[in-house]
Amino acid sequence: MKIFERLNLYLMNRFFMGFVSAYATLGVIVLLFNTVELMRRAAGRDYMSFQTVFGLSLLGLPQIMESLMPFVFLFGAMMVFWRLNRSNELVIIRTGGVSVWQFLKPAFLVALFWGVLQVALFNPFSAAMTERYNVLSAKYFEQSIYQSFISTDGLWLRQNDDTGTVILHAGIVNPDFSLRDITAFFYDENYDFAKRVDADAATLIDGQWIFDRAVITDGDGKRKRQPEWRLNSNLTVDKIQESFSPPESLSIWRLPDFITVLEKSGFSALSHRLYFHELLATPFTLMSMILLAACFSITPQRQKRTLFLISGGILSGFIYYTFSDIVHALGGSGRIPILLSAWAPFFVAVFFGSSFLLHQEDG
Repeated sequence: MKIFERLNLYLMNRFFMGFVSAYATLGVIVLLFNTVELMRRAAGRDYMSFQTVFGLSLLGLPQIMESLMPFVFLFGAMMVFWRLNRSNELVIIRTGGVSVWQFLKPAFLVALFWGVLQVALFNPFSAAMTERYNVLSAKYFEQSIYQSFISTDGLWLRQNDDTGTVILHAGIVNPDFSLRDITAFFYDENYDFAKRVDADAATLIDGQWIFDRAVITDGDGKRKRQPEWRLNSNLTVDKIQESFSPPESLSIWRLPDFITVLEKSGFSALSHRLYFHELLATPFTLMSMILLAACFSITPQRQKRTLFLISGGILSGFIYYTFSDIVHALGGSGRIPILLSAWAPFFVAVFFGSSFLLHQEDG
């Protein structure tokens, strides 16, 4: 029993170090390419120094690495299997009566532990960095950052035109996207307060906000009432939907409440709900990557197929990525159920990996 315990601890250490090495290597590569791409985008902007570009690249790195985590475990496990094969340790372990499932158990435990930490601790950090990256990227590259915010306090919108800025707040958003208890604050080009409009309700129709029973207060505090008041707008319901915080900028702990608020307000929360379930599936997805790696890397080297099998493992990783991207697009568009879209890649990888290993193990 102690021999198996020591073997499990030894293998857990080997797999953990293999995953750390793969993570660090892929992280350096991603950071390098991301920095080069940002430098290309920053060309001609004298106010952006290399330190600024490198800082932006660091801020965007956690979210990219989070999306590439399955590849980290696929390549990390393949590297560990290759080293164990090369040193004949795998042959000795198998000769001692250890089945492939007993051999993979330590790797599964490391993947499960890493996946839980990834979702519970690293994801909130990644979301905060992504939020900061989006803000700074919009500032330095003069892009539009999302101009809408929704919470239990209501909906906040911002629109700009030639005359200045308008900030709208609605206490209640009906399912048909009519707003109630709405207040609009107007600012001129110098961001000085110009006027305020309060209304019982407002509706966005054909590029205009139509306010019902509006009370207009100018900069001097004078008020006047109008049964109907109109404000031109370049916003649409789709633009407002797209301008909400992207799911990657929200941690797993904030997503459920944000999804609830979105759906109660009549907005679609498909992308946020899909991302939430993909986060929940992360530990199991990492475990399935170990199965795929074992299929193509656990074969002894004396069969002289190492290069072919490793190439097959890399190819399977890209096939997995393509399949995941397809079902993600289908789930995000509502063509297939969210649960199927989030969990299908895991079940497909487990089915393929288990079938291959069972055939290899039993003959």
